Amino acid sequence: MLRFAAMIIPYLFYAMWMLPVPVFVCLAVSMLRRRLHTRLPLFFAYCLFQIIDFGIGFYLYHHSLSEYSYTYWITTGISVGLGFGVIYEVFTEVFRPFIGLRDLGRTLFRWATLVMSLAALMMAVVNGPSDSHPLLVAVLMLGRSVRIMQCGLVLLMLLCSSYLGLSWRHRIFGISVGFGIIGAVDLIAVTLMSTWGLNAAGTLSLVKMAAFLFAALLWAGYMMSPEPERMPASESARADQWNFSLAAVVHPGGAGPALPLIQDAVERVFEKTNGKKNGDGHPHLPRPHDQ
Repeated sequence: MLRFAAMIIPYLFYAMWMLPVPVFVCLAVSMLRRRLHTRLPLFFAYCLFQIIDFGIGFYLYHHSLSEYSYTYWITTGISVGLGFGVIYEVFTEVFRPFIGLRDLGRTLFRWATLVMSLAALMMAVVNGPSDSHPLLVAVLMLGRSVRIMQCGLVLLMLLCSSYLGLSWRHRIFGISVGFGIIGAVDLIAVTLMSTWGLNAAGTLSLVKMAAFLFAALLWAGYMMSPEPERMPASESARADQWNFSLAAVVHPGGAGPALPLIQDAVERVFEKTNGKKNGDGHPHLPRPHDQ
């Protein structure tokens, strides 16, 4: 039995390494056909990079292991950067209808990215292994920071999606869940690796690759499926209150960003009142800008 397992594990590694590639190809083609690459350009770039990364890595793995090792760390650093970008892109898309929440979220995200990057560099210099280059350790630390942020993004979607006019059928929800699965499995694997040692490295690598394949299939399913219309911001009463309050906090004394919010609120009240009058049989009165 052990001999059979030892024979089949290399084939499993190859299968888990190669299977995501056709999935990402289908995903990229689907995004192009639906013009989603213009709406989510960083996620589209992330998908294309996975295809390119596999091609380069697969070739070098069978021709030069030393060059493969160097290339692995370079592509890992690029992947970490794209991971940050996709998180920011999803974060912006989630709060797109809410000016106050969006502006505050962008500010907090930038500061969180700066703090986590500096923390990763400091940990790499101070606590990094003596036989490892500090830059490589910094890449690993930044990768873990990305995984933590991905898990936090999933929590945000699960807890606040209903307030933000989103449902589980929206594509940004699926993207968040996919990255959350990858991040959670990767963090658990790192924890178990420190407990079980290198003996479990092969098994944990297979689990991480399986999670990555599952996330790719999940994303492909979301991109190929129709997406419902997002609930208008006017129907998200609580989020609308947060948005208005934060707009005043982020832009104190400035009427510019708050003025559209006030105008939207007036428009909603007018539409509701006008709709009730129309339902009672009273004639429609044109608004000032309709005349």
